[in-house]
This record gives sequence, structure tokens and C-alpha cells, in this order.
Amino acid sequence: MNIAIICAPQTFGCNTGMYSVDLAAWCFFRKHFPQACVRFFTLYPSPGDFGHSPFVYEGRLAFDAWEDACDIIFYWGDFLHSWAYRQAMIKWLMQHESDLSREEAIRIIRCFLYRLHQPENTRPRVLLYGGTVLFNRWSDYSDTDYQHDLTGLLKRASAIWMREPFSSAVVQYLTGNYQLAQGTDCALLLNQSVLAGLSDQAPVKSAEQSVRGRVGVFLGRSHIAARRVADLLETLTMAAGLYPCWLHWGHRPFFLEREQDLLVFFPDLPRFPPVSTPIEALSALLTFDCIISDTYHVCVNAWNLGVPAICLLDDVSGSLDVNDGGLATRDKRLMFYGHYNLEPFIVYASEIQDTVTCQRKVNSLITALNDSRSLQLVLDALRNHASACEAQLVRSIQ
Repeated sequence: MNIAIICAPQTFGCNTGMYSVDLAAWCFFRKHFPQACVRFFTLYPSPGDFGHSPFVYEGRLAFDAWEDACDIIFYWGDFLHSWAYRQAMIKWLMQHESDLSREEAIRIIRCFLYRLHQPENTRPRVLLYGGTVLFNRWSDYSDTDYQHDLTGLLKRASAIWMREPFSSAVVQYLTGNYQLAQGTDCALLLNQSVLAGLSDQAPVKSAEQSVRGRVGVFLGRSHIAARRVADLLETLTMAAGLYPCWLHWGHRPFFLEREQDLLVFFPDLPRFPPVSTPIEALSALLTFDCIISDTYHVCVNAWNLGVPAICLLDDVSGSLDVNDGGLATRDKRLMFYGHYNLEPFIVYASEIQDTVTCQRKVNSLITALNDSRSLQLVLDALRNHASACEAQLVRSIQ
């Protein structure tokens, strides 16, 4: 069986969160279809250093040469079929492949991401998992070409699992199929034991850190005042004996550079030894008893690995896109935390704006972290949902 995984290109180098999504696909097929030939394709080459990755990314020209041999094409995760992503990819192609006209760039997008050239009921089969149109506005569907292409792809697909309920509702409306199953973020299919086997070095905690309870901290998606975050960390340290430590997850241009801002107000913040690969960064999550971050896939991967993640959220930015910084009006972090009843682990900027509110929030967080029964129920819900989706995926492929 030949399977093509279509995923998002990592334009500016390695993005650990995006990589975790694709690594989950590799884990899934290695576990359930070890004899299958699985290759990963992106619209254009991803230039990042992914270390000793068990798979490689290939560009669309390699896909074009292999397409006729494919049995299944999987569109895997991310915003591959959102309207804004489509516009961004058209622009990128025109800027970096100067011989392409706008019409040619649009044709490439329509074929590669929407299978425009593929007649219905023909091979290869098309499946979609973990994608989202969360940031789409209804006005985006007034782009008749976009609506035509998206609706056509969705109706031709053999099976669809969208990432969160909002996107599932949109797909149900566009296709008229209200029986679609709810999917997960692809990273929730990342297997902890497989990840441990891929890591070059086993995560280890020192005796001191194990006693005090080490907390990994990463900021990269918000503009919350560093002083307020430092106050939160100091209050947690004093109230619960926790041991905050900077987690190396990513840098510009993917993320805001917040580490130095935080060190101004929390100069004693230890830094986790730098990691050189995304697999090491993911494995590092397991060395912490808790995570504090404003970054979606830090939180998603932590929960998937059984590590509670406190999510910091800024004030509403007015944008639909969380990558702009601040709290998006339709925010993927809120979607994830709301879906799995994780609201007690959300911290809004307004909740740590002064000493009194910060102490109140810390007390609430400590209560949530110490509620082992509720934590286990949350972890069970995550795992049960991911396991059910995984089983559905297997049946759809067989």
C-alpha cells in the first residue's frame, strides 16, 4: 500500500509543534501499517534541520512523480484548506518561483491541495484528518472558486475528521453530511513509547528538581507583561514549592522572543539545556511535572504525554489568528481547553494583573493541580477520544 501524507511546509525552519503533528502520522502508520510505503509531501521544500527524523519531507514535484502509484492521499492536520492559507500559499509560490503567473500558482494549489483534477470515485482515495477552518469567516466562502474547491474536496473524500467542533460544523454544513465524526489534533495520536524510542537522550530529573516539582515555562504567542508572568511564577514557587525552568521550544520567526523579557523580572529562572532536534524538545516535556505556556502545541503535546499544562492567554486581540499574538476572537487554545473541560488550567492576563488577583489565581491552580481524580478523568477523556479516532482511521484505511 502506497500512502501520501500531505502536510504543511515549515517555511522558516523547524517548528516543533508542526513537526509533532507530522511525527504522529509516522507513529500511526508504523504502528498499524508497518508494511505500507508512507511518504510525506509539502507544497514546497521545508528547509529546517529536523535532526534524526524517521521520515523526510519531499516537495510537490516528487509527489507529482509518485501520484499515480498512490493508493491513499491523506491531508494531515493544520490549516491546509483555510481561505487565508490558500492566499498565503499562492503569494509564496509567486514570490519564490518567479516564472509562475498568478493563474499558474492558483492551478498548482487547486490540484495539490484540493485534488481539482481528480474525477469523483477514482483512485487514489482521499482522507482528511485533524485539519481546521477555524479562522475562516463566512465572507471567505463568497470566494466562489474557494468554496467550489473546498466543497468538492470534502464531498470526494472517503472520510473526514476535523480538529475541533467549529470546523466539524462548517464541514457538515458545506457537505450536508451531519454524521461526520469529531477528530482530534493530530498530535494526540503521537505515541509516548514510540517517542521515547526515538529520543537520543533519556529525559532525567535531578533529585532536587524531582522533590520540588519542576515546571516548564515557554512564552512565544502572547504579549502578557513579563512582570506579571514573573509574579505568577514567584507566587507559585512560594505557595507550592514548584521549580520553574525555561523550556526551549522555538525561536523567531515562528515565535515571539520572550525569554529575555522574563529574565529581567525573574533573573533566577533556570534554563533547560538547549535541544537540537524537535524530538528532543518533545521528549523534554516529560521531564516536567507541569507546563506553563501560551503556545498551543506546547500545551497539546504536554497533555497528550500526561503532563498538565497551564495555558496563559492575553487579552482579545481582535484578530482571528492566534499567531498574530494576543487572544484571538476564535482561539484554538480556547477550543482545545473547552473541548476537554480544561478551563481550570487557563490563566487570563486580567487574572494576574496585581498581587491580589495573582494570589487568587495561584490558589485556584494549585487546587486544580492537586485534584488527582479530576486530572485522571481529563487524561482518560483525551486518550479515549484519541484511541477511538485512531481505531476509526484504521478501519477507514483497511
